[in-house]
Amino acid sequence: MRSAHGHVFEKYCGHEVHWAEPPVTDYELLLVQVPNAAGRVNEVVHRHGARNLWAPLGCWAPAPKAAPAAPELQCRLPFGVSAGHGRHRLTKRYLTPGHCGFGSLLGEAEVQFRNLAGSLNASYGQVPWWKTLDVRDASVRLYSCDNERNLGSLDLLMAKLFPSNYEASVDTLPPEEDPFQLPGFFGVSPCDGSPLPALQEIEDDKDFRAFAERWLRRANVTWNHMLYDCILTARCAGASLPPAIEEVADEALLWGYRQQLAAVYGSNWTTWAVQPALHAIALEMQTAAQVEVPRLAVWSTHDSTMIYLLKALQAWDGVWPGYASAVVLELYRGPEGPLVRLLRDGRPVTMGACEVLCPLARFLRVVADAAAPCTFQAAPIEGASGHKATTATMAAYLLAAFTLGLSITAGWARRRPGTLQQQLL
Repeated sequence: MRSAHGHVFEKYCGHEVHWAEPPVTDYELLLVQVPNAAGRVNEVVHRHGARNLWAPLGCWAPAPKAAPAAPELQCRLPFGVSAGHGRHRLTKRYLTPGHCGFGSLLGEAEVQFRNLAGSLNASYGQVPWWKTLDVRDASVRLYSCDNERNLGSLDLLMAKLFPSNYEASVDTLPPEEDPFQLPGFFGVSPCDGSPLPALQEIEDDKDFRAFAERWLRRANVTWNHMLYDCILTARCAGASLPPAIEEVADEALLWGYRQQLAAVYGSNWTTWAVQPALHAIALEMQTAAQVEVPRLAVWSTHDSTMIYLLKALQAWDGVWPGYASAVVLELYRGPEGPLVRLLRDGRPVTMGACEVLCPLARFLRVVADAAAPCTFQAAPIEGASGHKATTATMAAYLLAAFTLGLSITAGWARRRPGTLQQQLL
């Protein structure tokens, strides 16, 4: 999706996104994380697929004081899934086709995850251990934020990757304890509650104020930054916008983007917030460099979390992650120690001053640098060459998320609290 605001939402809709990036051939791939990597190991962090509005947003109204409306969308995937804290078998509720709850997946999600599975197979299909992966055993590790769109997206992806033997278990945590379930917007500091200066600068901008007045005249609702999602969701689903809204839609996307990501560009707050999730990923990679772990780790999360991860790794390029997009972390065994490669939808990217192939010890230092300057200390990650990276959480409420983020990784092989059903459609 391109418009007057440039490329920031390019490929956001996830239509016909295919990629293939074979592993580096000079080293043994240990792990893939999605986020994705091997001896090598792959870690894959992916966003959920196309969805309905995630909240009851009053997008626009036909007249002043009229009831606000929202885009009319069809949720054609007839399922709902849920998990929770502890050991649960995931259950699937077959809903009437067309049912749209907040955040329900749209029909396009099936194609999006078929494409993602095809991209992963095209990239790693020639790796010997990739062909032996079995989602039913310890060679694959799955984690998901505990909501319908993330669990359903992971279900779709696994069904496409393992069509002949798909029955899987997934780790979840309640949202308030989940280090991957982060706010999509930060207006105040997570440390001391102070307001975000960059956000105030936007709200004081005369051009923004002029836009907000135009929006009110056309939409008959007061502008707030979350309304950009009404436009993106409608456009991606092919739903029509009211003509008056279409006139200001591109401008609304521009200001919505700037407001939503003001904390990303104007502070370190999102880096501090995502540090527990980043620490969990880093610990998985550090462990994989020393002992046998699952070759493929898949994390189903949100666009905001992926943005925060990329920003913390100094790899954020300003382009919003689209539906079913993936950040992949690969771990290689090199002659001088483990190496990490980061890919975004198949494109290798650098992490700060690191080369595309980054020594694991330097990667761990990047993770340590993301720590918040707040009160609580956590156990250090010990990297190569004896380097210790001490991490800190933002406040007491994140300390629990941090320690759970560590145990989610270290204890995954022992605790697999949910089982996804093997067939979807």
